[in-house]
Amino acid sequence: ALVGGDGARARVAGVAARGGACLAARADGRVSSFDLATGAETRAWRRRPGGVRAAACACFAFCEASGVCVVGDEDGGLAAYDVARGARVWRRGAENAETVSRPTAAAAGAGVAAVGFADGTTRVFELASGRRRRALKLDGYTEGNNES
Repeated sequence: ALVGGDGARARVAGVAARGGACLAARADGRVSSFDLATGAETRAWRRRPGGVRAAACACFAFCEASGVCVVGDEDGGLAAYDVARGARVWRRGAENAETVSRPTAAAAGAGVAAVGFADGTTRVFELASGRRRRALKLDGYTEGNNES
């Protein structure tokens, strides 16, 4: 089975397929790459750098043009994965550990990922590098693209 496991922890939060490969983000924070022909898991990410257990997946978006998907976790972190290669492209921790705001929605396309956060901001990141380009607030305020 592509996604197995024990009950609630194995629920899929997002899935994308490209070039004979499939990437699944599970609700418990695990992200896995699979070979579509065999169903075999080819790569898995269960921990963040430093061995910290992954936080639950909060949002998922796939850009068909680039083959990259973005996964946001409940601790405010984001990661991008190249689906066909089964490789993590980049990972960003929460922007401010004191005021963590979890991502709630994501969309990807045209070389960027737009991610909505629970604090009312939408942040735009470059798909290739994870560099933050802009932050938009619901009241219309725009933060410039000099963020990194």
